[in-house]
Amino acid sequence: MRRRRRVVEDGHDYTIKETERKLARRREEWALEGNCWIYNDAAEYEEIWEDFFSQSKIKRLTLHIRQDGTLKSIPRVALQHLLSLELFEVQHATLNTLGPYSFENVTTLSKILLARNSIEFLEHNAFADLPALSKLSLSANQIRVINRHVFVRLPSLEKLYLDRNNITTIHDRAFQELDGLLELRLYINHIQ
Repeated sequence: MRRRRRVVEDGHDYTIKETERKLARRREEWALEGNCWIYNDAAEYEEIWEDFFSQSKIKRLTLHIRQDGTLKSIPRVALQHLLSLELFEVQHATLNTLGPYSFENVTTLSKILLARNSIEFLEHNAFADLPALSKLSLSANQIRVINRHVFVRLPSLEKLYLDRNNITTIHDRAFQELDGLLELRLYINHIQ
């Protein structure tokens, strides 16, 4: 009869497999950075986004979209589980439109980097109620118009990058609520 190898920890007797599972769970809890590669179509409500519930300690999340991959919307389902998220970055997605409250309830976010994502439209409240947000980059997209009420209740926003877009129109008071804004980049646009 073969004996199982055992480990004693905290006064409890565990098998090696139980200990390995326990350590794996702890490692998941300890993850502070997530780098996800998207190879095919990743819809907003895909089951994969639900897996982020076990990664609540992640502070930095980067979504890398490969040439054969598609991401057409912000994965709100994943973001709602990331209670410590400070930086969110996506590049090379086909986001087209950022809808209202795209980052709803992610109040710890201090940086959102969405350069090079084919964004054309920013709806009202696309960036709203983000008290810690200090930097927002929307550089090198296809944005044409900056409407009022896109950037709402962002008391900490200091840097807003809208350079290298196709902006022709910025509506009156589009940046009215950005009292703390120190740097606004608008170069290489078609503003009239």
